[in-house]
Amino acid sequence: AMIRAVIAAVVAAGTFIVVVPLVVFSGAATATGSSVRISAVGCGPATCLVGTTSGEVARVGSAALDAPSQVLSGPVTALACTMARCFATGDGLAQAQNPPRRWSRASSPAPPGVALTAVGCGPTVCVSAWSSSRSHPGGAAVTDAAHTVSWQSVALFGMDTTLAATCTQSTCVVAGTDGGRGAVAVVAGGRLRSVGGLGAGTVADDVGCGPQGACLVTGIGAHATTLSLLDTATGRIAAVPTPGTQVLQAACGTAGDPPRSGSSSSTTTTTQPASGVVCPVVGIGASSPRLSALTLRINGDTPGAMRRARVAPAGEGALDELACDEGSPLCVCVADGPGGQEVFRSDDAGVTWHPISVAALQTTRTGAPATWVALAVAAAQSTGCATPLGFPPLWAILLGIADVESDFGQSSAPGVASGSNPDGAQGPMQFLPATFARYDEPVPPGGAAPPSPYDAIDAVYAAARLLCANGVARDPQAAVFSYDHSASYVDEVLADARAFAASRGIAPGETPTQAAALGVAESLIGTPYVFGGASPAGFDCSGLVWYSFLAAGVTLPRGAAAQFAIGPPVAVSGLVPGDLVFFSDASGIAHVGIYAGAGEMVDAPHEGADVRFDAFTPVIGAAWGDEVFAGATSPGGATS
Repeated sequence: AMIRAVIAAVVAAGTFIVVVPLVVFSGAATATGSSVRISAVGCGPATCLVGTTSGEVARVGSAALDAPSQVLSGPVTALACTMARCFATGDGLAQAQNPPRRWSRASSPAPPGVALTAVGCGPTVCVSAWSSSRSHPGGAAVTDAAHTVSWQSVALFGMDTTLAATCTQSTCVVAGTDGGRGAVAVVAGGRLRSVGGLGAGTVADDVGCGPQGACLVTGIGAHATTLSLLDTATGRIAAVPTPGTQVLQAACGTAGDPPRSGSSSSTTTTTQPASGVVCPVVGIGASSPRLSALTLRINGDTPGAMRRARVAPAGEGALDELACDEGSPLCVCVADGPGGQEVFRSDDAGVTWHPISVAALQTTRTGAPATWVALAVAAAQSTGCATPLGFPPLWAILLGIADVESDFGQSSAPGVASGSNPDGAQGPMQFLPATFARYDEPVPPGGAAPPSPYDAIDAVYAAARLLCANGVARDPQAAVFSYDHSASYVDEVLADARAFAASRGIAPGETPTQAAALGVAESLIGTPYVFGGASPAGFDCSGLVWYSFLAAGVTLPRGAAAQFAIGPPVAVSGLVPGDLVFFSDASGIAHVGIYAGAGEMVDAPHEGADVRFDAFTPVIGAAWGDEVFAGATSPGGATS
């Protein structure tokens, strides 16, 4: 099955449309012809690193990533640094002096055959952790990591899944689950001091701490994400409200003065110094298609007001990667953008962000921005126009026009963002005012009122209506020619449209929401299986389904049996990619995957395996290992 380069979902929500961005630009960096992504970020004193799915690590410079070093043979799952040393985990443990120049393999403190799932460091101490397996309980180890690395094991007393870890000057925190409940373990002096809970059904997904010991913990629950403040001295955990944001990551740093005016063309500045402990929080905005960046100032153990970052990273969607050096203003986050993955650096603990170059990772443009794909699909569907066999679909033609006319609204040419070009055209789809006025009604969901040619939603819907009126269902070439009377323009638009259609690859009968969820699942191939896991740090079968559909705007129950029960059921003969396929054993529904077509599904099969494609026989009662195929559902009817 083909990994989709660009997938997004359009989800109706009340009277407007939420365009939900996804983590699916799988070709952001390429090596030897395969998809390579940034899979981890980590910071330490004056050093931040990014790691990739191909096992490379690159240091974050002031304006660009350094040339990457091959550190591991598989995906890098976690990175962290003390003042003296840096660590990378994945299919093993690697170490280097800080700043890293030459990496070497190190002995893992985990039991034989058990992989580390998290590593975190403070200025002088580190903690590494592993999840439980059939033969070993979950556990952790700490080290001073100054010159010689000597790990001291710590029992976590029942914590079965570990997903994130970090340390302050002398205290370390491990986040994960304990018996299905979100749990946070506090380790001090090499011993477990306390364990706090986040409540049933919530997985502790990430943790970031400030120098004074106050930590932010993100959680993923059955119906929402959460943010909590942990006091490591007392073990108390209290909820922190996050208005309008699905929280994905949190970290803490010591804020310094923001960059001076003019230091970066993309940076907004302030004349007031930003001091104290500031914790950036990133996620997906409730009404914005772009990554939402917030900052939370902590005074002692008391959270202040949540504020928007002065310049939010301009990625198309939030990738689950963010890190800060808790003792300095240095922070880094990663987001998906029009050209692939983008890396953002903040030199004042997330108060102000600016993008840096990722040329060292060979980032390339892989398709239309995810939000534009979703918008074009929705606009095309609203018209009911279907292009003839042998031509790209209408949504792909709309993307071709947007690309040629304005580079999806990103062009700085006159008339794109404001004013008019020399011919009088306006907006990202370059409408003449009179033509736009003819096709701007009815106002599409989420469009401007009154309609504006500079509003992407209004412009794309108007372009779809114009093409339909000009006969795109009969002769697409003539319809595109009517848009701009040039044969070369027609050739360029249709060539782009064919490329976009090929990269998207939506199957007949597959909805944009299903395509979006499947695209997310495919982008997570290679992620390790973690019992109870529901984040890019690790998934179980239902966690992968829940996460993928949540990213596509559909909220499903957390367990496989509950996902099967919510339906609606679909006939096996009518299976389309994006449907859910279920398997049962003597106890009932025991496994779920996302159908990918051609008798394959994307699933997290079992402990010791990664998220992958698995073949099965789509016949009720057909054996699949120790289980049998039990049926399929189409989750489009779930609550969104």
